[in-house]
Amino acid sequence: MSQENVEAAKAQYERWNAGEFEKWIKAFHPAAEYVSSVTAGLYGQGEYHGREGLQRFIDQYLDAWSTSDLSRSDTSPVDEHVVVVMRAIGRGRGSGATVEHELAHVWTFRDGLATRHRSYAASEQALEAVGLRE
Repeated sequence: MSQENVEAAKAQYERWNAGEFEKWIKAFHPAAEYVSSVTAGLYGQGEYHGREGLQRFIDQYLDAWSTSDLSRSDTSPVDEHVVVVMRAIGRGRGSGATVEHELAHVWTFRDGLATRHRSYAASEQALEAVGLRE
């Protein structure tokens, strides 16, 4: 099951980078939870629930960024979770400034659908969240 979860997580980054946001949302469970400390600082909201919440997240994201690319540097299964260390590069819609930063995601899957996604500013935080330390 863990390899299936890794492949499901990888597919989500491919969908995101291709701009296939409807497919990205449909790969989440209808009652999924999306939590991000990054969006809390940018948009004043860090938690999104269900597919409607995910659509709201996408809308906010696309309002703020004209381009976006997520590249994975490490993907590791941990029990029912997948930890992804990645680099995000985006161009601000209003400022035109390019922003690049490393962050980590923890995905949780059930029956092939993402039930929870949590974003962390550092890989150490993500590993600690799943009971590991670097």
